[in-house]
Amino acid sequence: MMTRRHRMTEKFMSMRNLKFLLYEVFDTASLTRYPYYAEYDRKMLDMVLQAVVISKALDGKPPEAEINFYQGKFHTFRYFFGYELPKVEGLINRLMHTDGMTVQMKKEWFSD
Repeated sequence: MMTRRHRMTEKFMSMRNLKFLLYEVFDTASLTRYPYYAEYDRKMLDMVLQAVVISKALDGKPPEAEINFYQGKFHTFRYFFGYELPKVEGLINRLMHTDGMTVQMKKEWFSD
């Protein structure tokens, strides 16, 4: 059962409203044009936004069933950023290298 405070927060802090503010009003995705943010995209920004929403929801003392749901989502977020995302850096470096290694190979070189 939702409390009045929870309903009010959801009304003004919905994911839809946050995305509208971040992407339509403030054009946050345009930051990816700058070298410091070049590794990020809208999907990554959405994941960070979801983690913030989950964290805020857990601060609000939701019912036990919701706590388990939010904890599972937050743990998945932490796993992705701790174990999966670091793997991408090596791939990005390799693919951005200008030696052509990843595009010059021919299938015939490897057939017996």
